[in-house]
Amino acid sequence: MGNVEKRLDKQTNNAGGEVLPSVWTHILPVEKKAYKNAVDYVSEGLRNLKGKRRYSISGERRFSDPHHSTAHAMPPTSMEKGYDERVRQLDVTIHPTLNVTNFLELEFSAPLAQIIKGGAVVELHRGNVGETMKSLRERGCTSYRDIKTPWGPPMFLAQKPDNTGYVLAMANMHGKNYRLHYQALLKYLGVKPSNIHNYSYDYDYKGKIIGNLEKMQTPADEALIGGLWLGKRIQHRLQTQDKYRHLTQHLKQFRQEGEENLTLNKIMLKRLGEEATRGDADQHPQVVHSRQHKRVLSKLKPLLDTPQADKLFSTSVEQLFHNGPMIGLMDRIAQEIEKLKNSNPKVRLLPDREIKQKPSDKSKQYAFPKEKRYLKTESEYPLRIASMRYTDSGGGERTIIFTEVPYGDMSRDVTKAILSSAPDIEKIVFIGSAGSLRGIEEKEPEEAQQTAYLENTNIPPQLWEKAFKQPAGQSVDRIHLSDICIPMNLYDIRGELVNPTTENRLLWFLEEDIQNQLTHDGAKPADIHNPGVFATEHRVTESPLMEHDIQVDSWRRGGYCGVDCESSYVVEVLEEEASKIDGKKPEFAAMMYIEDVVGVPGFSLGEVDRQKMLSSTRTKMIDILLGGPTGSQKGAYLDIQKISPHENKKQTE
Repeated sequence: MGNVEKRLDKQTNNAGGEVLPSVWTHILPVEKKAYKNAVDYVSEGLRNLKGKRRYSISGERRFSDPHHSTAHAMPPTSMEKGYDERVRQLDVTIHPTLNVTNFLELEFSAPLAQIIKGGAVVELHRGNVGETMKSLRERGCTSYRDIKTPWGPPMFLAQKPDNTGYVLAMANMHGKNYRLHYQALLKYLGVKPSNIHNYSYDYDYKGKIIGNLEKMQTPADEALIGGLWLGKRIQHRLQTQDKYRHLTQHLKQFRQEGEENLTLNKIMLKRLGEEATRGDADQHPQVVHSRQHKRVLSKLKPLLDTPQADKLFSTSVEQLFHNGPMIGLMDRIAQEIEKLKNSNPKVRLLPDREIKQKPSDKSKQYAFPKEKRYLKTESEYPLRIASMRYTDSGGGERTIIFTEVPYGDMSRDVTKAILSSAPDIEKIVFIGSAGSLRGIEEKEPEEAQQTAYLENTNIPPQLWEKAFKQPAGQSVDRIHLSDICIPMNLYDIRGELVNPTTENRLLWFLEEDIQNQLTHDGAKPADIHNPGVFATEHRVTESPLMEHDIQVDSWRRGGYCGVDCESSYVVEVLEEEASKIDGKKPEFAAMMYIEDVVGVPGFSLGEVDRQKMLSSTRTKMIDILLGGPTGSQKGAYLDIQKISPHENKKQTE
């Protein structure tokens, strides 16, 4: 760490449990320049981290600067020091099933973790960024730095009044479980209870979410809780489809007689090759013409002269939407063409679009039309939401909403808000991530796998036997990274069944697609390009940091297959609402992708590359919902036929 290292002293983990590397035992002494020393230490440390673009610390900012809007920010209603009761009970001498060091680096970063461990006061604000800023400013803090990490919430290293030290403030701690999660992280870092300051705000989270939903103007017919990423992928597919349509229409004009059987990618390469040989040393414009065609040909040939490109340009525009790999290839081709267009204006084979230009913009060239927006988004705290309009097979105009994943018990507020804003909603689908409890060999004999809770299940034994090809009560052997689980029964943190009358309709929709067992060897991941689909017994936990080997072993012996932090809260609300409205409730469906194998080193949460491992899984989930080659034999779960662009009056060419 350079010269900054000289300003550090050593300190042991005062919470007990040596779960952190020895390098994480340094602290900053309390001194007049403590804030500057902390900033220097974090800045220098982040520069040395691998993947440093995922970590950042901003330049110095004053609370007087109009960086964050605090005009309508409410003040905190209370501040309490210490850990919540659930975290006080957490024994950090028992190692959790995940890699704590790796997890802390994703949430905080190693240098920031050392600052926290060294005695910094940490503030957990259940308000948004503006309210956190206002609270710091009104308590005399003068300047601050934004800190961004791959998984962490908005964080601010703020200078105390009179330059007497610093605090680390964390915003957006909405939900009880979310705050428990970060308190648990801080306890593993050995933070003293007196250095944990919990700020509460008079927030009606359900009311705020209802307000965001009402801005969508049209009540939802379906909702995908946790499906915002899916909505964005649908929009991206539609935008790529629009580019494909524009490119193929453009290239058709270059097809010559006798080339009816050539795909358009071959025609483009052939014409580029012809133009590239027309250079004449005595004619400068022609030389430029030739050089530009040669340059474009060299860049596009690796993408266009392949069997995959032949298949792409043999695909209709309508079929393209449902073909994830072809969408990916077309996206790469479009990106390369867009880059080439502006620097190679003489290449007519590159598509063009008509735009209204100012005189100063005449030299700017664009290959494709401006992207249409198919999602209407609302990003106001505490939850990002988007809506999409579509036509069903009967010609009806309908609306579907997508929300980001609400952490833990916030799922309850989100579900209640959706039901309040759209009382006639027909379907609620939960899309989430989960950890597999079936990634290692069982140590117990087969009879020990019999589930004691089957008397309370709402799944008929014949469906269990059909799903697992084994007697009811015995669980599936292996579920690995990238697989998809379809919960049969959902259990809360106490292990009590929460869906006695609410069935997961995807179980029946995917009845012919659900597999019985996985035969993968050991803890190695499945074929990530062909994820399996499994019916599971599922439970929730407040945080992955609450999972330890003894507890997880008991879950496995109980017959549970997977664990997450949200699903049971959604179903609890549906069960409660059904009792109030004479049994009427929307159809419920849930599916989750496996992003970690609990208790298996190297495959715990945060140790795997989500982008690499889950690409095919997410494609399969889209195909299940909308129809596609990797989806269900029955077609599409959602009846979406044509998606309409979102009309934005401010959007111009």
